[in-house]
Amino acid sequence: RDRRNERLLEWLRQDQDSHRIVWLPGAPMASVRWPQGSASSSTIIQSVRRPGDQVVLPDETPVTYDPQTNRLWLWHEHEELRARNIADFNDVVRVPWRRTPGDDLLDYPYVVPSAGLSWAVLTNGSVVMHSLQDGASVARYDLDVRRPWAAALSPDGKRFIWGGQSTELFWLDLTTGERRSLRGHFYDVASIAFSPDGKWFVTGGADG
Repeated sequence: RDRRNERLLEWLRQDQDSHRIVWLPGAPMASVRWPQGSASSSTIIQSVRRPGDQVVLPDETPVTYDPQTNRLWLWHEHEELRARNIADFNDVVRVPWRRTPGDDLLDYPYVVPSAGLSWAVLTNGSVVMHSLQDGASVARYDLDVRRPWAAALSPDGKRFIWGGQSTELFWLDLTTGERRSLRGHFYDVASIAFSPDGKWFVTGGADG
């Protein structure tokens, strides 16, 4: 058995307040956590080989890791996305989130590097797409549920799937505007994820 995995599992068992975990490849940096309910939303990057070693990034929330560029995308509280090179955390690409007046985010933005897009759901039930080049808003769509519990954008940025407090899922083709309603769950859908090639997606809820 891999001792690094054993150490990581033990660390996760002891830490019950992680709001989000993003896995990073290689060593010594292996995982990222964001402590929920803490005084700060700082990201903590934990070493698996040396459990005492940590890197703390104040006021930043982990979003996703991009293996193509070896960068960790984070949301900074001052309205910008940051892509940090995990080999050198001082190597940062900053993308301002150019918000339209009146747009209130329901949660922090998500990032799909392969599509060159970031997206976020607004409190009014819309979803907005922003460019990762300059942070400008490039598209806006109205959803059929006001507060989706789960949502995902395909790796090519052409399909968006979401669900609310129901067993129903919604599918939107962003290039044609076609919408579909998808069924199959018996309980609320809590998570959605696309495969890396974008050909498949998986959903999860209380019924599996």
